[in-house]
Amino acid sequence: WSSQEYYNTQLQVIGSYDLARITVTEPFPGTNLRPFMDPRLIPPQTSTGLDEAQRIEVATAILDGAIGARLVPETRIFEISVMHSDPELARDLANAHAKTYEVHNLSLRQGSSEDATDFLAPKRDEAAKKLAEAEEALLAYRQEHQLITRPLKSQLDQTQADLARYSAAVSEARIKRNRVGVIRQRARNAMKTDVLKSPIFGLSENGSAAARRLKDQYELEKQKFKEIAKELDYKHPDHKRAKERVDELYALLKDEAELSMSEIEESYRIADETMRKNQADAERAKAAAVALEKPQAEVTRLERALATAQNDYDKVRGRHRDSELSRENPVGNVRSHEVARTPTFHVFPRFRLNVAIAFSISLMLGLGLAFLLEFLDRTIKSAEDVEAAAKVPLLGMIPGLIDVPLNEEALQERDLFVYRNPKSRAAECTRSIRTNILFSGADKKLN
Repeated sequence: WSSQEYYNTQLQVIGSYDLARITVTEPFPGTNLRPFMDPRLIPPQTSTGLDEAQRIEVATAILDGAIGARLVPETRIFEISVMHSDPELARDLANAHAKTYEVHNLSLRQGSSEDATDFLAPKRDEAAKKLAEAEEALLAYRQEHQLITRPLKSQLDQTQADLARYSAAVSEARIKRNRVGVIRQRARNAMKTDVLKSPIFGLSENGSAAARRLKDQYELEKQKFKEIAKELDYKHPDHKRAKERVDELYALLKDEAELSMSEIEESYRIADETMRKNQADAERAKAAAVALEKPQAEVTRLERALATAQNDYDKVRGRHRDSELSRENPVGNVRSHEVARTPTFHVFPRFRLNVAIAFSISLMLGLGLAFLLEFLDRTIKSAEDVEAAAKVPLLGMIPGLIDVPLNEEALQERDLFVYRNPKSRAAECTRSIRTNILFSGADKKLN
């Protein structure tokens, strides 16, 4: 509920007929006298011949019509008032009704709390049972799959770490094998050229220094052989020895090239085997991770069910505890703020206020009636009214001859009145009309 809805509802409860019935049947605070038995509320001449139930109904009807309640602006305070000709009875009834509302509110709250407690007790037991079942199911699954000593999450984390490590190793090994494969292909092409011009030694990691020394020796011996060949015949022993030395060094260079090629081939085989081994390890780690996914999903489901059961149990248990505390709490959320005091002046009827209101209403009605009559009056009373009605300019007015008798001779006398009385007011008005007519046609030629 919003605050305003709650307060409006409480105002309806305070002014309800049922709460008034409770008030008249309960003793006044501090006394044993019940309101429906008080002669101040039901005069003896009225209560004569009524039984207790009838007196209660009469007293309830009187109190229900006399009770007033309002919410004090900008506060949470209800103001309860009772209108009665006896000021002391009005005070006692107001205090009694406020006490009745306070007790009634507390009883409703405790009754609602007791009902909630009775309703939540089996719900709490049911939630506790579901929580125990969820705990047992999770424990049984962990024991069945030997997850007590080593949690499944740690196994899955380790497997995922191994898979990541092996995958990285596979990538590195593949890169290395591709690099060595390029070197091997270039080395194979280099083996098809002359060993002295072949870049095979530059492609090998260990053969470049030894090959350089052999090349230097070969060049030196070949230079010596050329010098000997210029001076000695090919049949000469020195010539033969020099030729054999050059051929020996060339053969050593070829052997060194073959050795470099073998090293490159071996490096490629090692890189390929390393990559394949890492791939196998990665596949095993992947298979292990896949094998752990199903148990992990089941454990997650069981843990989620356990968390849900725990949450439901905590909520029900908390509400049940709050309901028990509310039922045992003797203090409600409504309490008396200030007791009613004996009024020192009449609040109804208010003579001065009523006279002022009557005078104001009479004045407004009189003014309204005058304006209405003026608005509805359509008679012509002035020259302006004539011009407004005829919508033409007024040339003049001739006074009425109200004293002329209504006979034929008198009518003739009336028609010659202006002629025979040239200085009269009627004659003057007639001449004024004639002048206005002449001026109104000044732009026309006279006949």
